[in-house]
This record gives sequence, structure tokens and C-alpha cells, in this order.
Amino acid sequence: MRATTPQTAQSFSKWASAVLLFGAVSGQALAQDLYFNTYQPDTDSALTHPERCGKVCPEVDFRLMDTGNAWLDSRVNKAVIGALFVVGDENTTKRQAQALRVIATPTQAQYKTAINAAIDSLVRENSANIKARDNWQQDDGIPVQVSALPRYNGHRGMLEMLAVDSYTYLGGAHGVSNIQHFVFDMARQRAVSLDDVLLPKQKPRLEALARADFTAQLKRSKIDPVKHFKDWKFALTDNYTWTREGLLLQYQPYELAFYAFGAPSITIPYAKLQGIVRPQYLPRT
Repeated sequence: MRATTPQTAQSFSKWASAVLLFGAVSGQALAQDLYFNTYQPDTDSALTHPERCGKVCPEVDFRLMDTGNAWLDSRVNKAVIGALFVVGDENTTKRQAQALRVIATPTQAQYKTAINAAIDSLVRENSANIKARDNWQQDDGIPVQVSALPRYNGHRGMLEMLAVDSYTYLGGAHGVSNIQHFVFDMARQRAVSLDDVLLPKQKPRLEALARADFTAQLKRSKIDPVKHFKDWKFALTDNYTWTREGLLLQYQPYELAFYAFGAPSITIPYAKLQGIVRPQYLPRT
């Protein structure tokens, strides 16, 4: 996967710039229609001052989200900006990212400060890569590429589902993509974690179902599960969302398997979630 090109990003922006999204699962009450708008904030960075990049600028594509619900927007927007903090001194990067995370609802000025810091670190990383290639008398190659885009996934009842799709290429053979899901309760104005939807002491049952599904995926790919689990420990992720089919658990590359296996996802059908998930999160029959 390559970072989104300016043309693709422009098309995405036009598509998402003013979309009133709604949809429902049959038999459930509708959530309020969510107005989903994305925008790229003004920054004082190499995005607007390419002369600061030196030889070649990194390719950075991101959008923030505006639904008119500040408590919801801030949670997703902080994840978008967090996905830009992927290089630099580890302690400095963590400190800068953490400074934004602890703010409940950041202002545009606070977003701008964090974004500038993240992009500056990407410019430095890109310049270092180019210098290293020059030392080895190689061509400029592919620049550092980072993208982070919010996505609306629809709703079920009073739950709204969103995600952040991100991609990072810092050199080497390939980049790495990630998908971070969010589930929000619009009535209570809060994020809903996986623990929130499970009945007490039912996480081991859910993990067993998820492991069985992933084992079946390994077998379909002609991979010996016994050998695989010796090198790759299976664990239940808290990165989840709801689909028409059931509860989707999303894993990232390298989390459960080698890179070529991709980003595994596991869907547990609603019928198998009886007695595991709280009744209010299951379809009404």
C-alpha cells in the first residue's frame, strides 16, 4: 500500500467534505444522523513551506474530523495526529504525543502545535534518509510517507462506528498500514470499549471463539496452526467494531502473524455472542 496521493486525497476530501451519513440494522432504533466532515487544518509546517524540506519533502496526508460533537471528534482526531508521531527520539515523541492525549478537547491551536511537531520530525527523518542514500551514491528513492484518515463506518442503535486508517513508510522493503476502530455511545456521549460490551467473566469465551476463527484462517492458508502459535502468541485485541455479520476484531500487521499475512480480522457472528455480549448490544429478534 502506498500513501494516498494528492489526487486521491483530493477526491476523498470532496467525497467526505459534506456527507450526511445514516443507516441502520433492521429492527433497531436509529442513532441520530451523524454529519461527517473532514478537513485539513492550517499548519505552519513543511506542508505549507516546502522550502524547509531540503531536497525532497516527505509525503504526508491526513485529515481531522468535525461532526459537531466535540467529545467524539477529539477522540478520533487525537488518534489521527498520534499516527503522525512515528519517528524521532522515542522519549520526545512519546512526550509530545502524550501532551495532546491528556487534553480532553484540544483547541485548533493545540492541534496545530502537535501537528507541526509531528511533521517536523518526519522532515528530519526524511532528510536523514536522503543523506544516507547520498552517502551510498543511491538515488533519492521513495520519500517518507505517512497518512492518517478518519472513516465513518455507520451505526447500530445509538452506537456510531468510526475508524482511522493509517500508513507509514520510513524506508526499507515496505510500509505498514493500521486500522484503529472506535465505537461511540451517542446517548451517553462516551466511547464504548470491548470490556463495556461483554458480560462479566466472558472474555475467555470470546477469546476462544476468536482463536478458533483465526486457526481456521491459518488452515485455509495452508499454515500449520501448532507451529504458528509457537512463534506467534494469540491474544484477544480490544480493537473492535460492529458489522452486519457480528463483532469484528481487527488486528494489525505483525500482531498475529508475519507481514505477508496482512492485517487479520476476525468476525464472531451474533448467534455465537449470546451469553457473551450484553443483550443491549445484540440485534433484537
